[in-house]
Amino acid sequence: MAGLQIPMFFLVLLAGIRSDTKILDTPDRNMGPEPCIRTCTGIDRVVTGWYNSGVHLGKVYKDIDMSGCDFVSSPVVTALSGGNSNPYRVCPSFTIRNIDNNKFKLYSVSDFTSDEMRKNECKVFWTATGFAC
Repeated sequence: MAGLQIPMFFLVLLAGIRSDTKILDTPDRNMGPEPCIRTCTGIDRVVTGWYNSGVHLGKVYKDIDMSGCDFVSSPVVTALSGGNSNPYRVCPSFTIRNIDNNKFKLYSVSDFTSDEMRKNECKVFWTATGFAC
């Protein structure tokens, strides 16, 4: 009987833990009901797919697919980059543009080329919070 008391203790303890997410605004201002809030996270490990921007000279851009998240409107997105473990190879920070429910676009803040992004093995770590219904 003593073996059952320990798991029951954890069940009672975990029952008191509550998670809460609240969205105050979204890119398209399309708010859904709170029970439909979803947070979706991913890592874009594909080091190809970076393009030199013709509009923003010296910058690179990439489209990130988040269609697997099943958002019904544009979520709030955060993204950052990380490369391989070589301390002399860095990856840039980004500005996020063109967010919709399936994808978003990143532009580098500092000057980089698509070749540098591939050489530095720059990956994108992202999190999106939005509505799934």
